[in-house]
Amino acid sequence: MRSIWMKIFTLLFLFLALSLSESRGQHTGSIPSLSGGKSIVPFEGGSPNKMAQLGACKELKIASFSELKEVNNPAFVLLNNTYGTDAEKVYRKTSVYDNAVLLNTAAAAASIGADLSSAVILKPYYSEKSSSNTSSKRLPFGYYFKGFKGIPKPPPGSRASKGDRYRDQGSVEVKTDEKGDTHFDVDLYNPESDYYAEHLEEILFNEAYKRPTHPGDVIKKLFEDRKLKTGVTCKN
Repeated sequence: MRSIWMKIFTLLFLFLALSLSESRGQHTGSIPSLSGGKSIVPFEGGSPNKMAQLGACKELKIASFSELKEVNNPAFVLLNNTYGTDAEKVYRKTSVYDNAVLLNTAAAAASIGADLSSAVILKPYYSEKSSSNTSSKRLPFGYYFKGFKGIPKPPPGSRASKGDRYRDQGSVEVKTDEKGDTHFDVDLYNPESDYYAEHLEEILFNEAYKRPTHPGDVIKKLFEDRKLKTGVTCKN
């Protein structure tokens, strides 16, 4: 009975929060946190994704191409498989933000067992949300890869068995669309939630500020969850 009422309460809370954010326009304050009883306060995220959720990240910094083989070999392999001798040139010409999302996604995919040795990058996985907080752009929060192997199945009965998710915090989502293309992205799970949508706080935050999850938030959770470094850091 308690779980049913919790589900109803959470759905009503989500509906009200989204309704308020739409009716009042751009949200500028804090939003309630379901797990800790505290408010989730936005942090300055810099351009183009101006709102971060988990900590101050005013500017993203990424490893140089020459450092990638050592600090993020899965991303290094993907870039070389996809662009060959032009890999370094493409990396240098791509925005820091898009590269940060790629580095996070490649490292996270490899950490759950994806074999990227023969994989290539298809395209970014773009968020539908755009606002003044995204510099009025649709920003990527994951990537489509092709030719990967070795995704392990989550154990039966675990949270991860629902919806192709792996781990609790910094969880990696793997989904194949109707065209047969597969994308990877990282969600910020809240393992303390009683409701099955464990990353509800992330959803509420993203809806309130009309932006996708910030790469600076992703690296924080990936490191907390599995001590995973991706070659992305934050300047504060």
